[in-house]
Amino acid sequence: MLSRQLIAGGLAAIALAVSAGVALASPGQAISNVNVRSGPGTSYKIITQLKAGDLVDIAHCQSGWCYVGLAGATDGWVSQSYLEHLSAPVIVPPPIVVRPHIVVRPPYHPHRPPHRPVKPRPPHKPRPPICNGKPQIQICLPKK
Repeated sequence: MLSRQLIAGGLAAIALAVSAGVALASPGQAISNVNVRSGPGTSYKIITQLKAGDLVDIAHCQSGWCYVGLAGATDGWVSQSYLEHLSAPVIVPPPIVVRPHIVVRPPYHPHRPPHRPVKPRPPHKPRPPICNGKPQIQICLPKK
């Protein structure tokens, strides 16, 4: 069980690292026509070509070669001397404000009848005093 958790955690860490690498790509532009190769060097196979002005996402560079992402084409390696790093404009989308739709309903109890309003009770009338077990309107005196 523990080994499965470790494997799952390792896979999650790898996925995070890969997605972070893509997120850290910087925009670039080909400054002249250049070959895109399958590896970092002229001995690697040519995959496609970039024309001057083509935009790419530069993932990382090593030893004078940059791994680039191409829109609609296979990613590959381009000589760093044929690329220009562009500053990425910071685009902040406008906030989306949505008014919530709030509905308050009384709780539903299928075993109870529907709620009926309570009628107010009439005001309490004072009762006459009780003397010797009978209601009296006058003041009652204790028995002797």
